[in-house]
Amino acid sequence: MRPAAQYPESAQPSGAQSVGVGRGQRRAAATGQLSSAEADTRLAGALALIELADEWLTAPAAADSLAADQPAREAQAIIHELCAYIRSSFPLVSEYRRLAGSAHTDPQAHLKMQQIRDELSPEARVRERILAEVSARVSRLGVIGDGPASGPWSWLVFDFSGAVFFYPVRLAGCYWAQPLNFSECSFCEEVDVSGSVFAQDADFSAFEYHSSADFRDIHCRGAAVFSYCDFYGRTVFTGARYDAQADFDGITCHAAADFSRCLYRGAANFLTSTYVGPVDFSGSTYLADAHFGDSVYYNRVDFSRCVYQGPVIFSHSLYEGPVRRERCLYDQDADFQACVYRSTVAASHSTYGGSTNFSGSVWADKTS
Repeated sequence: MRPAAQYPESAQPSGAQSVGVGRGQRRAAATGQLSSAEADTRLAGALALIELADEWLTAPAAADSLAADQPAREAQAIIHELCAYIRSSFPLVSEYRRLAGSAHTDPQAHLKMQQIRDELSPEARVRERILAEVSARVSRLGVIGDGPASGPWSWLVFDFSGAVFFYPVRLAGCYWAQPLNFSECSFCEEVDVSGSVFAQDADFSAFEYHSSADFRDIHCRGAAVFSYCDFYGRTVFTGARYDAQADFDGITCHAAADFSRCLYRGAANFLTSTYVGPVDFSGSTYLADAHFGDSVYYNRVDFSRCVYQGPVIFSHSLYEGPVRRERCLYDQDADFQACVYRSTVAASHSTYGGSTNFSGSVWADKTS
């Protein structure tokens, strides 16, 4: 059985006396269904809770004494219940997650994952449906520019921290008006949050992505934290915009990664990162400090056509493959000291407005 949801004090359900007997009874019944042994019953309970949240936000008046903020509080409490369900454990999920970590190189682990996936399929459909309903209610479809979503759930708080997603996560084109917490999650299947807007802080730190991850064209207005993530599949952040600090320190990209054509208005931190596959940072603009130091690049890396308006640090890094830095603009100091280049380096047609430091670096092949 699924463990009972834990609510913050401010989001405690207020009880049937305030929501009316009808809604109180429906909610109690729906919550009970979430612990059923039957997947269809669990799904029915989740959909009933979603319907109740919609009712509170669209038809809140249940009593003359209804507090002004009660509809939002009742809807938020239901969201906490749904998020708790997404975060909850389920039989075989731990094994599935363990196998996902080795399936990239072990055919037997991949085969075993396929077998467990079939067993998890009924529960996967329940959780995928919950995320689909959430996505529909925070969708930016039909919204021009970066305006708020047309659905009512964008203004609620979602906490998915620590969840194991043993099913695809499809949350593209969403508008999240409140801080969003996806920290310490595991994604065993593909992830797509492309084109989404995060109006406040978004925490994606300490993730495991065992399949493709699509973050293209996201807009982070608050701090964006991706620190210490492991990306095992193709990773795409191309076209992303960051209005505040963006932290990618300590990430490891095991396959191809694309960070091209991004805009960083706050500090950009890629310190102590590792890239096993090719990585593309080309065409990006950094309006504040940018830190790429103490990193390892085992394949080709492209920094060409970038603009650095603040100081930039590339020091103490190892480049095993070709490096491209042509046609870059460095408005302030650029630090390239103590780097090791084991292949070609192309850095022609670049402009340096501040001091440069290449001391202690080693070039093993031709530089142009």
